[in-house]
Order: sequence, then structure tokens, then C-alpha cells
Amino acid sequence: MLAAALLCVLVPFWLTTQSPGTPAYGLWFYGLGITIWAGLRLSILVSAGLPHLYGVIFWVFVYVFLGMAPIMQMRTGLLPNTIPNVDRSAVAPAFWIVIVGLICFEVGSYFGRKRGLSDGGSRRELAPDRVRWFAGLALLLGVAVLVQVGVAAHVADRATLLAARSAAFSGDFATLILASATVFPLVAVHAVFRVRRTQDPSLGRFGLGVAGAALFALVVFTVNPLTSARITFGTTLLSLAVLFGAIATAARVRLLIAALVAGMVLVFPLADISRGSSDDGVLSLATSGDYDAFLQVVNTYDYVGASGATWGNQILGSLLFFVPRSVWPGKPIDTGVLVADFQGFRFQNLSAPFWAEGYINFGWVGVVGFLALMGYLTARGDLHLAANLNAAGVLGLAGVVLPFFLLIILRGSMLQAMGQLAAFALAFLIISRRVDDKSPDEAQVGPAGTANCLERSGPDAV
Repeated sequence: MLAAALLCVLVPFWLTTQSPGTPAYGLWFYGLGITIWAGLRLSILVSAGLPHLYGVIFWVFVYVFLGMAPIMQMRTGLLPNTIPNVDRSAVAPAFWIVIVGLICFEVGSYFGRKRGLSDGGSRRELAPDRVRWFAGLALLLGVAVLVQVGVAAHVADRATLLAARSAAFSGDFATLILASATVFPLVAVHAVFRVRRTQDPSLGRFGLGVAGAALFALVVFTVNPLTSARITFGTTLLSLAVLFGAIATAARVRLLIAALVAGMVLVFPLADISRGSSDDGVLSLATSGDYDAFLQVVNTYDYVGASGATWGNQILGSLLFFVPRSVWPGKPIDTGVLVADFQGFRFQNLSAPFWAEGYINFGWVGVVGFLALMGYLTARGDLHLAANLNAAGVLGLAGVVLPFFLLIILRGSMLQAMGQLAAFALAFLIISRRVDDKSPDEAQVGPAGTANCLERSGPDAV
């Protein structure tokens, strides 16, 4: 009840007090409705105290980027300097794209939960022998890329690091190599400590501990706040927090949700001050390019109205991201860049939220299909995470790294996210093997399809 009052009443009211006077756009109340909707969903998750991380991440994104930010943008009339103007006539349709998408997400989530968990069949379990050699591979790859790019570049600034990476890796598979050098060590850290917790002491737990510590140090050094994109650093930090028991109890789950909302509103824009941006306080929800998600839905609506949907061309380019442009000269560019170029914006490194990706690919059908599928998959993921949190299955491991990566997919664009997503999929396949059993690898599942989390902390509390 307290969470609902805070998220659905106090925060929206506080936002309106920060933008007094006559609203510049009369449609700000759409953002208010979306904020209350997402706030209700988050308050339910807070009350349950269950490790439904996929749902938490989705609704936090909606609450901040598609609810709070549009309220401030519509009331103040302020826009990020990366998006100098928007088509006022497209604001209402853009809000309806978001709302229809949320309805479809709810429908997909309902069917995902309704299906429940299977009582047996084939599954993928972590293979200790594979985890060991994968940990070595991840360490070697991470260190090799670190040395090739340069240690100094990783502690300089983001522009220096990007330039060093471009100079060191410029081939057709550069994206996958760099993504793997980040993803593999992170997955290996979780896999090593998960295996170590269940490993017989006589079978090399000490060696696993040393490997895990080395991988942890590598991840912390290479994905740092100085040179990494803030959303990449944040997702990695949250995943490592889970490694140390951030969702081990209901109270910690509630604290994590509160930290996510506060982090997205306060820490996220403040982290950009050291990179030359100014501190506009709560007005950063309107003026910072970090919160351009809704405005990019507006711009995408304009693009489709003028040029038509791409009928899957954009998503095809994302799925086939690894195909060199020398082989496919007409390969689609990043959706955010495509829309920015259409609008004539000088700055083109803009987001392309999941709603925009659905709309630019297949119009309204794409919004319905993309968000219904997202709802179904996140609901399934949360059921499996709650049941597998402390089990040997790969679903439990995936459930403590992929939900935070979902932020990158939701904000977009898909093309930028596909390299890391492919690296995750490859890592999960390498460290696991398929087994057939009549009993699931999940923990004991209760009536609601959830399992109790171990009240542990530290690296063994995965």
C-alpha cells in the first residue's frame, strides 16, 4: 500500500509541482496515466517480494522513460538538445503506440503465467567441466582484448576507449569479439560461483574460487563508470549485485526495486556530469538525451507515416548483424540512426525503444506482436527464475544476467543490442548440456509457481 501511494500518487504529484504553470503540451496526462499504470505494477511486485526481475526491469523502464520523462517533456515543453524538435500532431498517436503495446504486454504476460512450469522433459544444466574451461577461455579473451585495446584507454574516458577499440578491432566480426570480451567474463563469474557452491570440496573448489575472483576483477576493471556506457555499467553492476545476494530475500528484492527507480531518475543523469553535461535536477527528465525514448516513438511514427513500414527489414538487419556490409551492401542501419537521419538531426546516436522497433517494422501489427511476445517471454522468464534461482539449471543463471540486459533491448536499438545478445546465447550453450529427466531442475514450486530464495549473501548466494 505504501509503495502504491509513493509510486502512483506522491511521485507524479511531485513532478507536476516541478513544472508549474500551463503545460506546453496538453497531452501530458497520457504520461501521467502510464506512470500510474507502471507504478501499480511495480507496487504489486514490491508487495510480493519475489525475484521477478524481468517484470521489474520492464516496468521500471516504462515508469521512468515512458511515464515520468514524457510528463516533464510535455508539461515544460523542454526537449533534449539531441532532439531539437518534435511533431506535435504525432504526440497523441505515439502515446497510443505505448498504451497499446502495454495492453498487449499484459495479455502476453497473462498467457505466459497461465501456462505454468512443466513437470519434466529435457532441460539444460550447467556442466562443471565446461564451466571450468569456459572460465579460462573468458579470462584469456578478456585479457587479450584488454591488452590489444590498451589498459590506459580503459581508465581514460569513453571517447578514448571507443577510439582505441575502433583502431584495434575493425573487421567484420569486431562487434561480436568485443561483445564476447564483455559478456563471457560476466557469465563465467556467475557460472563459476554457482558451480563452486554445489561442488564437492575435493574437486577443486579452491581453483574455482581463484578463477572466479580473477574474472570478477576483470569485469570490474573493464566495465567501469569512467569509460563504459552508463547503461552497460549499470546492468553489469546490478548483475554483480545479485551475485552478492541482492535478491536473496523478499526485503532485498524490495530494496532493489527502490534502488532501480531512484537510480534511473537520479544516478543515471548525474553520472553524465563528469562527461561534460550539466546538472538540471529533475528537469533532466526533459532535457537529457538519456530520456529520449518517448520522443523517438514520436519520430518513428512520423517516419512510418512518410516512408511506410519497413516490413521486417530493420529486424532482419538486427538478426543478421554478423553479415558484413561487403556481402550485404543494402544492410539496414541502426533504427535510431535511420529515424534521426529522416528527421534531419545532426546528432544521430539516438535510442529506438522496443515500441518503435515494432512500429517501424510492421506498423500497429508490429507493436501488438512485439509487445505481446515480450510479455509472454518475460513472464516465462520470471517463473523459471523464481524456480531455478539456486538450482543447477542454466535458466537460473540466465535469470540473473539477462533481465538487466533487457534494459538495453527496451531502450534500443535492437541492432546495437544483438551482438551482446548473441554472445549471451553462445555462452549459455557452451557452459551447459542437455539432459532428460522426468523431474524438472527447478526448486520445489509452490501454488504461485515460485520458490523460496536462500537467505544467503556473498558469491555463494547466486
